Amino acid sequence: MLAMDQNLESSLLLVDHLWDQFEPQLPGETIAAVPARDTILITGTEVPDGIALLERAIDTVWERSEQRLQLSRSVLVRRSKSWHVFDQP
Repeated sequence: MLAMDQNLESSLLLVDHLWDQFEPQLPGETIAAVPARDTILITGTEVPDGIALLERAIDTVWERSEQRLQLSRSVLVRRSKSWHVFDQP
């Protein structure tokens, strides 16, 4: 999870040079979720149980967030420097 000012974390998806730095450190493709405006969750597709843990974290954040802060329960994958909805195999 990344933290900034507890309000704009979701906007970090738009900062390409940040992801250019993260991607080499994550095994597999970079996976992210922004369940609330103040939360961004990341993992790699080859992190053991990473996607399952990410999905549980999405549920937890969604349940605990104020409705006005909730954004999406979607899981995203970064391919060719852009984000796409992740279709799990």
